Amino acid sequence: MRFSLFPLLLAATLMAACSRDTPESALKATASELQSALETRAPDKVLALLHDKFTTQDSTENGRDWARRTMTLSFTRYKTVSIVTQNMETRIDPRFPDHATSKGEALLVGAENILPDSTRRYRIELEWVREKDEWKLLRLAWQ
Repeated sequence: MRFSLFPLLLAATLMAACSRDTPESALKATASELQSALETRAPDKVLALLHDKFTTQDSTENGRDWARRTMTLSFTRYKTVSIVTQNMETRIDPRFPDHATSKGEALLVGAENILPDSTRRYRIELEWVREKDEWKLLRLAWQ
């Protein structure tokens, strides 16, 4: 079965948490908040970190509605989710400092009980936008 929570979980694991003194550190902190919200199964906190115009490569509708339904289905199926990222690179565009892109690989592990039921590896690309000093996830794509 397709692991349906992966797009949001992938976005969550880009960076470790740190202070919000710079745009880079604020973006890392937002990604950490997103990961925590997903792993603690807090959909309202996840949605608060998505841009109002959030989209994915698979959503032909409002991306936030898609995210809400995807989380509901995934949280019902998996009791726990673990995320491991590799080779993540984040770049804030020097010409447009309120836009950033993150690229890398993520391994997602979902479990209904103690042992994993689903393990998938993805190449991911995320687009971020900063509004009023807050970074929001604007777009998510994966392969």
